Amino acid sequence: MFSTLIENELRFIPTCREDGELFWSSVTLEFNKIFLHVTYQKATDPELQRTILLLAAEQLERLSCSDEVEIVEVNLISPGFINKTGKWLLEPLSKIHVGLEPVDHLQEAFIYQMDDGQKYIDSALDTEEKNIREINCIFDIKAPP
Repeated sequence: MFSTLIENELRFIPTCREDGELFWSSVTLEFNKIFLHVTYQKATDPELQRTILLLAAEQLERLSCSDEVEIVEVNLISPGFINKTGKWLLEPLSKIHVGLEPVDHLQEAFIYQMDDGQKYIDSALDTEEKNIREINCIFDIKAPP
């Protein structure tokens, strides 16, 4: 989850502002967990690329299914305890798979695959990939829109 203080709101109104948009000078990531750095462009303005930070794979899945946007680039930002380097990393993402935890059949686990083949598992139960059931691909950067 991202948070900010009200005094971080930027009150200027740029010409590219959409209804309901607010602008902030800074935000805080409240939990050390994986999030996504996504660059996209709108079909109505292909010259303008925008970047959005997403906390959930499902958000990227919904965005990639939209006829109004084209995903240009996706990076995974991971904390050091997940990527095993001890520091935050931003890496090009290739695919996201979702599956079910073996114990709690309603709990999902996510498998993030980087361009270099490296995989990171986001599992609330610390499940290894081999024990995740009913795995399906929900995002593939190379898949046609």
